[in-house]
Amino acid sequence: MRRGDPPDVIVLDSRFADLVFRGLDRMPAAGEELHGSGFTFRAGGAFNTLLTLRRLGLHVAWAVDFGNDLFSRFVRERALAIGVDDRFFVDHEKSMVSVTCAVVLGEDRAFINYTEPEPLVSAPIRALG
Repeated sequence: MRRGDPPDVIVLDSRFADLVFRGLDRMPAAGEELHGSGFTFRAGGAFNTLLTLRRLGLHVAWAVDFGNDLFSRFVRERALAIGVDDRFFVDHEKSMVSVTCAVVLGEDRAFINYTEPEPLVSAPIRALG
């Protein structure tokens, strides 16, 4: 894969940083604090699709907006580390937090998401334009 080559796939989906807590047998009640036995901080959202496509050997580009916050920087670095083509990355000089907190409860999961507002013309729209 050379930088100028057209990608095999362009992914048009959002990014999330995932905070995953394991080892809980129930959700805490209001005001209660529980301690898990495991924790993972990983790139999520469309990153999972990107990772699969890269493992299949495809040249993958991602049309995505990144802010200057910790979570955006983390996901951006992970995407570059697996060889995602960054030609459609749009970097913004503002916070654009997009985070999921997942709690693994046995065979099930619970999620809490937070996403700051996206730009009016998002990277996927620009990539299609």
